[in-house]
Amino acid sequence: MEGTPAGFPREAVATRLLAASVRTSYDPVVDIDWSAPHVPGAYWMPPERSSLYGTALWEGLSEERRIELTKHEVASAASAGLWFETILMQMLIRHYYDADPTSRHAQYALTEVADECRHSIMFGRLIEAMGCPVYRADPFDHLLGR
Repeated sequence: MEGTPAGFPREAVATRLLAASVRTSYDPVVDIDWSAPHVPGAYWMPPERSSLYGTALWEGLSEERRIELTKHEVASAASAGLWFETILMQMLIRHYYDADPTSRHAQYALTEVADECRHSIMFGRLIEAMGCPVYRADPFDHLLGR
């Protein structure tokens, strides 16, 4: 069976993955309090993960500017995540288009699309809650994503 470990039928694996998805999926619109305020003075990610951490430029920034930098770096990562999630959803839908809709394998592809939709909503809501712009792919990369 292509794409599955030796000895594991594709439909059995897909059935297990469908059951796991039921247990682990959540709705970011319902399960996250988007109106909760940001904790003043808190970084948006560990400062040592920032692209400028440990550089002379980092040392020259005020604490407030360092926090703002981490906020925009998280927004940038979320924007990239949105772009990649959309590409993945396109690929899964194209795969499903030619599949047997009664197969668990095809149904799991749709389950993954639904999960990716929820992730995209979460990333979009995060960027909005942060008050940051969406950092889009440049036009050439955007075209490649199609």
